[in-house]
Amino acid sequence: MGVWFCDEEILSSCERNWDQLVDLAKAAESWLRRHRRRVKEGLAAKLASRRDPGGRPPYGFRRNEDKIIEIDPERIEVARRAFSLALERLTDREIAARLGLPLCTVRGILTSPLYVGRLRDGGLANWPPVVDVTTWNAVAQMRSARCRRTPGRPETRRTYLLPMLECHACGRRLVGDKDRYRHINACEPFRAVAPQPERPTRGQHLRIPGSELPAGRLRVAGTARP
Repeated sequence: MGVWFCDEEILSSCERNWDQLVDLAKAAESWLRRHRRRVKEGLAAKLASRRDPGGRPPYGFRRNEDKIIEIDPERIEVARRAFSLALERLTDREIAARLGLPLCTVRGILTSPLYVGRLRDGGLANWPPVVDVTTWNAVAQMRSARCRRTPGRPETRRTYLLPMLECHACGRRLVGDKDRYRHINACEPFRAVAPQPERPTRGQHLRIPGSELPAGRLRVAGTARP
């Protein structure tokens, strides 16, 4: 089976067209590599001269007529509100529900140094800070205290059933890691079979949302979608 290139009138399975097809493939690859170098050089020059990080502007920012990132006065107050709610110890999910934003957007706001006027490399940006450094550090510390990830290298051997597991009572999908499963915004039937210990165990935080249980007890509280 061959491929017919209409523009060049080349059939890939035809021996007479093979040399021409190879030349076109080499030329296309050469152009692509050269184009990638030019893009990287342009972004590096833009970063050095205009202190612009490149890429898509984060929430609360926009690109002006010169294609430079600047503060968007119409949406930046929502980002400031996210930091204020985080200082009140609301979780990322609660902040997203309060502001009507996607959860990933809220997480991006609370973790990006762009909101304190810093680039990813630690250099100064071309705009003033949106929130002060003290607030940003306080929010980062609170979010770190609620982190559910176990210190050390993450476990990569996850059970194949994890993407298919859901709560039998409410139908919400279960999340977690190998041999541990968590129900975010857990329903009462799930909480009944996954009680919290009287004393916090090592690595457990009181502000962690939802309830967790070992895989051995999953048959009581969860089931797999067909």
